[in-house]
Amino acid sequence: MGIGGKLSLTLLAAGWLATALATKNGDIERGNAAYEAGDYEAALSSYDAAEEWLGERAELHYNRGLVQLAQENKEEARKAFEHGTEADDPQVRASAEYEIGNIDFDAEAWDAAIQRYTNCLKANPEHRAAKWNLELALLRKKQQEEEQEEQENQDQENQ
Repeated sequence: MGIGGKLSLTLLAAGWLATALATKNGDIERGNAAYEAGDYEAALSSYDAAEEWLGERAELHYNRGLVQLAQENKEEARKAFEHGTEADDPQVRASAEYEIGNIDFDAEAWDAAIQRYTNCLKANPEHRAAKWNLELALLRKKQQEEEQEEQENQDQENQ
């Protein structure tokens, strides 16, 4: 499939929960299960309880970001994912960068999305969804620039 065919596809979403801590903490396991079941308030409550035992952890922020995103609270999700980018685990860092990239992509902030997908790939070069979305963001940016140039040319001709 060529690049043009990819435009009709939706963005690939990671939806990956930071499960490395889940085996160490029942609250995280309960939070992840609640998230998967769509009980977002219970998920947040469980992550808060986990934080009481574990302290502030980037992985918990990442998980909270997924919950906020599922609730369509993009700004709160972005804040949580920003903390997730500070994780020691490169998978969590990569996934947090990817999710911020998706938020930027949805806002048509192409340069920001491109930077986030690139950051994701630095942390995890095998992140296939980031590769795909990076290609889409680059293509969309190019299309936008071409449309702007065409509009400027038409404006000059009309003067």
